[in-house]
Amino acid sequence: MQRKISSVLSSTAKRLSVRRNLLGKGNHPTAPYSFNLYGFCCWGRAFSGSSGDYRENLSRKVLQDLKLDDAIGLFGDMVKSRPLPSIVEFNKLLSAVAKMKKFDLVISLGEQMQNLGISHNLYTYNIFINCFCRRSQISLALALLGKMMKLGY
Repeated sequence: MQRKISSVLSSTAKRLSVRRNLLGKGNHPTAPYSFNLYGFCCWGRAFSGSSGDYRENLSRKVLQDLKLDDAIGLFGDMVKSRPLPSIVEFNKLLSAVAKMKKFDLVISLGEQMQNLGISHNLYTYNIFINCFCRRSQISLALALLGKMMKLGY
């Protein structure tokens, strides 16, 4: 029993230290939240008044070394921040994930954005078409191209 409690405490401490490192600069989260995205459970924090947290992670240097779990966490931070980031910042993240060849995740993130009311632009549609083509789903890529034409792009 004692061993079980100590193992739970140590795993919780490890999770919290990893979580603090992902949040950056040791800030304590104000209102923690979690969500399940594409089979991954993500922990993050709600808006705490500092809107620049995700922007630091969107720099070119950080995006080159981005890991899959970090990308999912960053997307969660961006979605929870207020005001919402611009579509350009979402496109930076989608491009970085696409360069990791995680095309299913890019499409899933795009669906999440659509469900949250974040509208896509020409560059975003181009990323999705590229992902569909690389997944050999040409019919979906052409359907998206047709949607773009209907929208006037």
